[in-house]
Amino acid sequence: MLKQLLKIRKKIIIEIQLSGNIDFVKRIYYYISKNIVSELNENESYEIISQVISINFVNFNMDFGDEGKAHRCFKLIDTQNHDVSLDIIQLHIIEIPRFITILNNSNKDDIKRNQILSWIEFFTIKDLENVKEKLKEVNHIMPKVIDKYERFISNKEEMEVYNARDAFLYGQSLMLKREREEGIKEGMERGIEQGMEKGIEHGKKEQQIIIAKKLKKSGIDIKIISENTDLSIEEIEKL
Repeated sequence: MLKQLLKIRKKIIIEIQLSGNIDFVKRIYYYISKNIVSELNENESYEIISQVISINFVNFNMDFGDEGKAHRCFKLIDTQNHDVSLDIIQLHIIEIPRFITILNNSNKDDIKRNQILSWIEFFTIKDLENVKEKLKEVNHIMPKVIDKYERFISNKEEMEVYNARDAFLYGQSLMLKREREEGIKEGMERGIEQGMEKGIEHGKKEQQIIIAKKLKKSGIDIKIISENTDLSIEEIEKL
């Protein structure tokens, strides 16, 4: 299906976010806008702009002020007539904690009917070996997915890059959690808070540089490195 989407000028953005809140939506808007702008040079026809589909797996529950849903899809619609849609942008938010609750109460037939559950289980299971055969049974594409995954984890260089990126994301999550806990506990004044933010920002920069060096050493395109570390192309070229 993904190949079919790409053939009809659709761009797919997939992101996994470990921690955050409702403000994460603004970040999604930013990346969608950035991808649209990057397609078009000055004086080029607007016809070449692709539809952008942003798929976001978030490991936390978003607060939209309602009872909450595991999967939400947003797009441009007429506010008076929802049947009229400008389907230029699709924004999908998949809340993993809610899907895990659904998954824990599902049997094989449920997963066959709602195959996104098989993907949630694949991404969140701690011991893939225990569910490997079940996943292959409930989703016909899983044999290929699992084969590629096993090839990936057997590649030492790729795993080093992955682990560096994973450590960076985990470190960010811990710093955000610690900052919130200490802020609630001690009622920090703004001056102390600013000092912490500067310290966190410095630590984040150091992690970004370490990851960028590893990615660059592995031969990954500088533009891709820049998009994933928030370092500028000029900064990466100097590493």
